Amino acid sequence: MKSSYTQLGIIDAPTDFVHALSFSLDGRYLASATNDEVVRVYDIQRGFTTIWEDKGPCPATAVMWRDRTLFVGRMDGVVICVYPTNSWLRRRKSEVIYKADEPISAMEFNTRGDHLLVCSGADVLFFQKAPIASKKWKYYDLIPRPSAFGEFNDDVYSILATGAHFLENDDACLISYLHNGFWELKLDTWESISRWGPRDSYDLGDSRRHFGRIATSAKSPDSRSVVAANLCQGLDWFKIMPDRLKKMSTTHQPQQINIPLPVLFIDHVLKVNLAQLMLHTLLQQVGCQTTMCTPGQ
Repeated sequence: MKSSYTQLGIIDAPTDFVHALSFSLDGRYLASATNDEVVRVYDIQRGFTTIWEDKGPCPATAVMWRDRTLFVGRMDGVVICVYPTNSWLRRRKSEVIYKADEPISAMEFNTRGDHLLVCSGADVLFFQKAPIASKKWKYYDLIPRPSAFGEFNDDVYSILATGAHFLENDDACLISYLHNGFWELKLDTWESISRWGPRDSYDLGDSRRHFGRIATSAKSPDSRSVVAANLCQGLDWFKIMPDRLKKMSTTHQPQQINIPLPVLFIDHVLKVNLAQLMLHTLLQQVGCQTTMCTPGQ
């Protein structure tokens, strides 16, 4: 599928590659995690003005909002929460939530905001919010890893989690892996099932080597669709079915360098088919600039 894009604006503040982007729930603020070790927050209503920034000891690799709190994952495996939009008098100090063994690649909350998924290396960590009195986050368990995937010469690719998403009703989650496709976890039984993997690419005539390099992924707000940023092709679009993922199309994007392309939905209107799905606003990062684009019809 070929799509034209309308550029809505460019943010020039990052001085290095953008690892992750996240909009606040009210849509006013945009947070960026970049390779220059600085986390920035922009006010969209003020023309993407930088209103807060914080330089850490290493690059930030993931950001996610929960109400007015910003959770930041870093290259050193540390997850912290900061309060960039509070007034100076009410602004709290940053708090360390957890220290993982591998870099943090993605984070996501459930609808209620009391469960948190954190991707770190091959693992996806599951956190629960403690009772209101303590207001602390508690590590609960690791999500089961997928089966290893090998090439024809029996070389086995390393497992690397690149995205995690709670599905409708928060009773299951969908995990994307760099080489292993999409896996669904049932939270009541803790059962992990492959929903789209390397062998499924044969149905579309794709080469095995070009499948599955999912650098990052994003789920639509209605939990009906998911888009994967494929390092080899561009954007792969899937429809979430009860028992599998159905690949709908690929939006080819030029890839000059092997750098993950952050992508996320920010349109909260329910979408029914692919034509409507393409109207979702996407963010794409090119070089050192963050470009806000809307796919054309």
